[in-house]
Amino acid sequence: SVLITVSPFSITSEAVDATGTNFVLTWESVPGLTYHVIGTNDASAARSLWPDAGTGAIMATDTTTTVTLPMSAPFNFFDVKGD
Repeated sequence: SVLITVSPFSITSEAVDATGTNFVLTWESVPGLTYHVIGTNDASAARSLWPDAGTGAIMATDTTTTVTLPMSAPFNFFDVKGD
């Protein structure tokens, strides 16, 4: 049998950009793996129920990955999950 696991990663920075209209999220990633930015307005909701924040699947090409989300997104809380 084979057990395949995704390497653990962490969010390394989150900030509002200089325009004040975008949220920028950066995390440690493994090149070739796929990640999804998820979001919710209810931080107590099970993470497995958080929907995609509008970025779709993001294929990592480096050991860090950054995504920019418009501040008009309907979510107050964000996280990253690896596939």
